[in-house]
Amino acid sequence: MWSFPYYHPETRFAKAPDAIAIDDFAVSKTRPQSALRRGKYKLLQFDEDDRVELYDLSTDIGEQHNLVDSQPQLADPLSNQLRASLAEMKARLAIRKRQL
Repeated sequence: MWSFPYYHPETRFAKAPDAIAIDDFAVSKTRPQSALRRGKYKLLQFDEDDRVELYDLSTDIGEQHNLVDSQPQLADPLSNQLRASLAEMKARLAIRKRQL
């Protein structure tokens, strides 16, 4: 499990590119998010809009096929576990729907 409750870069976020290329020396945008890995599954939670994504890393190492809609029986408990763990650790959470 990990959590990144920040916007990066902290200054000039709005002007940073959404994606970068190899060796272009640019800094891309990173938005607040947390993740939980259980076996072959990886759940991502994006703090701005409470969006959740679920991937089976044994068949989708590039995280191209979000399973959250087709496998809610896996996504919902993992999402609940992630939220509970963050609360138990008193983890810092991002501000929701931040205007940048």
